[in-house]
Amino acid sequence: MTSSPGEGPAEGDGMAGNYSTQPLQDGSSLAADAILVGPNETDGECAKGSSEEHPIPGKLVEDKKKRSKRKNKSTVARGPGALSKSRGTGFEEFYCDPPVTPDEALEEQTNIYPPHRAFVDRIEECIQRFRARRRLDSDRLNIFNKFLAIGGIDGSPRQFQGGNSIDLEGATSTEIREIMASDVIHRTGNDLRFYNPNRPDHWDVDFAGVVSGFFSERIFKLAGSDLSLIKMAADLVQNFLNYVLHHDVCPEYADNIHQAKAVCDQALDQIPRIFGIWQAIPGDFSIAAQTLYCRKEGEEASSYYLGGANKRMDHKRAMVVFMATVATMDSDSVEAVCAASALNAIHVMDTAEQAFEILELRDPSEEVLQLYRGVKDPASGAPGTIEPCGLIVLKPITIQDGWDTGLCTDQVCGDGAQESLIINCSIMRYLMVGMKVKLVVCTLNIGIKFIKELKEVCPSYYTFLPQELMLNYREPVLNERPAPGVDDLEAEDEQPAQKAKD
Repeated sequence: MTSSPGEGPAEGDGMAGNYSTQPLQDGSSLAADAILVGPNETDGECAKGSSEEHPIPGKLVEDKKKRSKRKNKSTVARGPGALSKSRGTGFEEFYCDPPVTPDEALEEQTNIYPPHRAFVDRIEECIQRFRARRRLDSDRLNIFNKFLAIGGIDGSPRQFQGGNSIDLEGATSTEIREIMASDVIHRTGNDLRFYNPNRPDHWDVDFAGVVSGFFSERIFKLAGSDLSLIKMAADLVQNFLNYVLHHDVCPEYADNIHQAKAVCDQALDQIPRIFGIWQAIPGDFSIAAQTLYCRKEGEEASSYYLGGANKRMDHKRAMVVFMATVATMDSDSVEAVCAASALNAIHVMDTAEQAFEILELRDPSEEVLQLYRGVKDPASGAPGTIEPCGLIVLKPITIQDGWDTGLCTDQVCGDGAQESLIINCSIMRYLMVGMKVKLVVCTLNIGIKFIKELKEVCPSYYTFLPQELMLNYREPVLNERPAPGVDDLEAEDEQPAQKAKD
């Protein structure tokens, strides 16, 4: 398991996102937070009568005091270094944390993030200060809370803590932050979902591991296929990691934090590739092979329909695509393939599902591409209509994704050796070395294998964290209600009604 990542706040103001004053025509200025009065309230007779005929002495001053009090209270409640509303959100494209002043640097080195202070205390205060230095909207707030939960830190709002019921008068800025903070590291209780420094078994501090796990599983449950939300999540995590480095919160983990930032960059590159693979799969070669050799008994041979891929291919074109690919990719066996095909002796000998890791991508050579350009379409006679293919070199693996795989080790290549499969170039351009895929592979009696179905595709940094299984975990509660028995079959149903009467 990995412990939670997250830390710190910046103490100065960031880059200004808005101007604090608005210039007027006469050269004067109006405060940005001033109350603008509509035309009915300045020029209309109704507005004029309300101010002259029904004056309410002291009300305007009283309302201003209430507004000012509420505004100041919310700013103070966010703790030291809280980001002003006029300074944007902290997530603008060119935003950067301001330089730390000498006094702030001394305070951080001696009191806030000194090396002798326990890591859990430093990281906890860092997360609280980071949240104060950024303005998180609902999407970012949800993403950040789930990110912390994957890291073993509880970021959920505290219950029964109304802001109006807390007396902050006379409290220091540190005390205010600790009172209002929602990001805490549990030091008591038995909540197994979060890290507890008093029970550190099976937990490690690993920023890169937490980020890898977050962008391997949780991000797809939060954002689905919405690339804008995925980019927002990557920017948010990188923003947080930059904040940790900027304030030197945990220098002993600096290299690990840089690795975590690299994972964010990989996620932005590989996740769109994964979506592209799902759209391009299965490719013309696989469709042609299934059209020719995966038909059911008595099925028409004119065309084959792939229900999952929703694609069709004419039988004649399928034969041309299959034979052209075999001839260009494996010229040594083309005569045997043609002879067996003429006798209708080719059939699927074995079908197996197996997970692989991509070791190598072999693009077709220029000579092979030239051969493809010379193949004519069986219907139109036009050359160059057959899509070229390449080879992918795979290694059988087991993807640890939280499911119990038991003792089953059924592999396509039996002995665990590397495997080479033919795949269309339109799919290869999305693949990367290191990616994991789960495939259904068919083996023909002539030795050729093809991909029948893609079950799963994972990025190269794929990591499954046990926290994924614990996010919705709830401690069992003892139920004192008697269970139904032979003597009283309706005991459980009647008890709630009896309690209501009592």
